[in-house]
Amino acid sequence: ADEAYISLDELSHRIRNYRSRLEPRPQRLSEIESRFSVIDRLKKKYGDDFTEIQKHYFSLKEIYEKLSCWELVIEEKKEELFKKENLCSEMCERISVERKKVAKFFEKKIVSFLKELNISYPKFIVSIEKEEMSSTGTDNISFMFSANSGVLEKPIRDCASTGELSRVFLAIKTLLASK
Repeated sequence: ADEAYISLDELSHRIRNYRSRLEPRPQRLSEIESRFSVIDRLKKKYGDDFTEIQKHYFSLKEIYEKLSCWELVIEEKKEELFKKENLCSEMCERISVERKKVAKFFEKKIVSFLKELNISYPKFIVSIEKEEMSSTGTDNISFMFSANSGVLEKPIRDCASTGELSRVFLAIKTLLASK
């Protein structure tokens, strides 16, 4: 019994000693209560257990990370677009050069066919003018025509009669069929 009494007395002394070292910290208590309040609100909003709240947190974090690197993605896409625009410009330029080469040949052949179709003094010009890039390139192509000597060529839609138009289209069709 003495031994038990000594053990209890020693335990009591330790507890008093421990208690005296504890400092009341109302600020820390307030922080803990505030965190519990936040957790309760999260439970109401996102689910009753912590794993559901965590899932939602990681989902939002993933979305945030994607959005935060969005500017980098935009810059990469701008660079890619710039390279593709340059490539398109180069291709449009090559196409334009080829069109101009073919246009001279085309003009001569059409004039030749028009003479065979009894237009005495035909003038046929493929007019190629630059325009903004589109799906067909950077050339605006129109046909200029005159059926009489001394008359300036005008856009074919403005100056050719129906008979002349028929013969021009027959010449074009004949030339294209021969290739």
